[in-house]
Amino acid sequence: MIKIEGHTFNENWLTPDSLVIDIGGNTGVFSREILQRFRCKVVCYEPDRTAYANLEASLNHLPPNHDLTVVNKAVSAITGVAPFYSAQPLNGGNSLIPGCREMGRYGQDETYYVETISFTQALGFYDKVDLIKMDCEGAEFGIIFDTAPAVFKKIRQLTIEFHDFAFKQFTLGDVIECVQDLESFGFKSKYNHNDPDKDYYFWREDWPN
Repeated sequence: MIKIEGHTFNENWLTPDSLVIDIGGNTGVFSREILQRFRCKVVCYEPDRTAYANLEASLNHLPPNHDLTVVNKAVSAITGVAPFYSAQPLNGGNSLIPGCREMGRYGQDETYYVETISFTQALGFYDKVDLIKMDCEGAEFGIIFDTAPAVFKKIRQLTIEFHDFAFKQFTLGDVIECVQDLESFGFKSKYNHNDPDKDYYFWREDWPN
């Protein structure tokens, strides 16, 4: 097991043929390190316009044969358009969910509309996904609660940061319910509710070769 940017996963299950989806890419630290370490295909979703511009610029510094795709959309429970709350300068509090405790810290916040893509649609392009990193500032709850269990069968590993600590409308009870749902979908789990990284790891042992 290794941890990249606070997210745990089994590195032995990633090869150059793997697919990794980064939901909430921010400035791209996780995506770029995955790309550099494993030379696999990476798809990174980032709705914040400032973070997305930084990600796009960073592509110029990658090898010419890299396989990193950056998508300027928010992964959500539904496809459409939604208000987006951007805590500026970038500090990790950018979210589809209003009321993040990071907002208002510097007085430069913005609110604007972004395109959303449902988790179901985002995964609909692929037969299987080797790893999903989900760090989407509260949107993870809606994704897990409102996505059909069959969609999760495509995924071998999930590494999630739950944001109950960042929003008054979410509680540890919501996290526990998400964990129980994912376990009922066939995932094993490893986590500690007191982990400072809020790092939750889920994996499937029954995975086709």
